Amino acid sequence: AKNLSLIRAWLRIGLVAGVTLCVPIALIWWTADSMVPALLHMVPGSTEATCDDTCSALVAAYSRWSILRLVPLVCQELLAAYFQSQKHMAPILVLAVFALLSNVLLNWILVFGGPFSGWQGLGFVGSPIATAIVRMLNSAVMIAFYFF
Repeated sequence: AKNLSLIRAWLRIGLVAGVTLCVPIALIWWTADSMVPALLHMVPGSTEATCDDTCSALVAAYSRWSILRLVPLVCQELLAAYFQSQKHMAPILVLAVFALLSNVLLNWILVFGGPFSGWQGLGFVGSPIATAIVRMLNSAVMIAFYFF
């Protein structure tokens, strides 16, 4: 915590490594719908575990929309560790509370339509979109706090 330049160097290395690792994770998530049926058959003793076309479509939609949150999640977690190493706990706590409350609100709005009459929301895919938006906002605030 005393050598700020070294901590920042490791932060940059972590960001490059983390964002690089997002690529294979995104590829796996993109093809998750084709993997689920095979994984269900690997469960010991499960003779009835199946994933029909509806299940596969839901897996595909959720995992593909979840890709949007990968890079912001890496940034958020690494910057949180950076702030913890500097003993700046207040921004992390405030952002965690903000993330919790905004995620609940955005899920209510994007999944169920929230308070807007006439709009039913996006349904199932609203949840990963809401989480991605919250992760992006958290990352943006942490990046701003890092530079200013």
